[in-house]
Amino acid sequence: MIHKKTILILVAVIVLLIGAVFGIGLLQGDEDEPSGISATTVEIFKTAKETITEIELNLPEETFTFARKAEGEDKWYVKEKPDVRLKNTSVSSLVSEFSAIMGAELIAETDEDLAQYGLEPAVATFTVRFADGKSEILALGNQVPVKNSYYFCRLGEGKVYTIYQSKANTLLRSLTNYRDSSLLDVDTEQLNYVKIQSPRRTIELKLVTTGEGEAQSQEWRMLQPRSKKTDIQRVTEQLLTKIPAIGIKEYIDDTPADYGKYGLGASATVVSLADAEGTEQTLYFGGEDEKGNVYFRMGGRKEVCITAAGSVDWLEVDAFLLTDKFINLENIANAASITVEKGDQKHTLSIVREGETEVYKLNDVETIESTFKSELYQPVIGLLADGFCDDAVHGAPVFVITYHLVDGTTKRYEYVPYDERNYAVFSGGRCEYRILKKELDNMYASIENVAKGAKQ
Repeated sequence: MIHKKTILILVAVIVLLIGAVFGIGLLQGDEDEPSGISATTVEIFKTAKETITEIELNLPEETFTFARKAEGEDKWYVKEKPDVRLKNTSVSSLVSEFSAIMGAELIAETDEDLAQYGLEPAVATFTVRFADGKSEILALGNQVPVKNSYYFCRLGEGKVYTIYQSKANTLLRSLTNYRDSSLLDVDTEQLNYVKIQSPRRTIELKLVTTGEGEAQSQEWRMLQPRSKKTDIQRVTEQLLTKIPAIGIKEYIDDTPADYGKYGLGASATVVSLADAEGTEQTLYFGGEDEKGNVYFRMGGRKEVCITAAGSVDWLEVDAFLLTDKFINLENIANAASITVEKGDQKHTLSIVREGETEVYKLNDVETIESTFKSELYQPVIGLLADGFCDDAVHGAPVFVITYHLVDGTTKRYEYVPYDERNYAVFSGGRCEYRILKKELDNMYASIENVAKGAKQ
């Protein structure tokens, strides 16, 4: 059993420990801003927020004035630059800061020798103007040695205070911190049109609706540089998920006299966007600064900004990568026959349909269904382009593939020599793609192999 005397000793020790901890806390103090207003906090300036009509900030690097748009409204603009878009909530928070300025402590009661505090001249001054025409000038001085605070005063009051570093940092924020850094007006979740145009090339995509009723669907269609179906996965990866990432890193020039020096003249890349709600937006992208950031501006606005280089790599996307690369991925249900010609040789793949019965043939010889689909039909419809046909091409075709469809229409594709490695693919008299010669050679070898009876 524990002795009564032992218990009393333990209680005394605990009391002494608690007292020691409390005493150390008082001796150490806290130079950082407290979470709440402590007993040592002093009131420097206080007014009703709604009475403030203007705040002029004379900072070390710039001067600007926030002015209330209308009496009774908590909406603000930059008096010297009315066209500048602001984050109104950030400005409103700053006005709240000025409506109640609390100090850490009162240092001196004097108007003399303010230079020793960095208050004459001041590091920064703030002129707060009110609805009744009166004003108050506040001044920020040097940082207090050792402590995390700054000297501060109301000019003409005859007192010098200190304010916490966090408060000083808030008051010293540049105009950039209050500017609206959002870039896109369009809803990037509902984009239905994208166009990228430069002096070198144009890529134009549009979201189109196909089919009717339950069969209705939407797909991205390329309009330029070719009128083609797109690969939706590539469009999503290379464009739709990247466009929302662009943002304003910094405002560079609010009143540019010459857009050309930023590469935003005739050589600019112009991006046009639209969404399902009918909102349209144009962006202009130019050259790079010394850090690799890209200059740009927004249509209808004067300012020149920069955005991080990595956020606009999609401007250089290869249009071909966005397309459906199949020359003609024809559904077998639509095909009646396909003729494949090479010079004076000709092979015909046909499907004879009688009710629900289908007979598969090569050159009028019945062929096993699995062989027909895997060794004949699949190699033909599986031909993949290797790029757009960019150069003018003339000459006789080496291969001609003609699709005869069940609805009576035909599709004809001619393969003309393009260079040592490729054929140019012509459809409707127009060169669409280039394709590797080995693609056609492998396709034709598969047909020849079946035709010779190796797999019939």
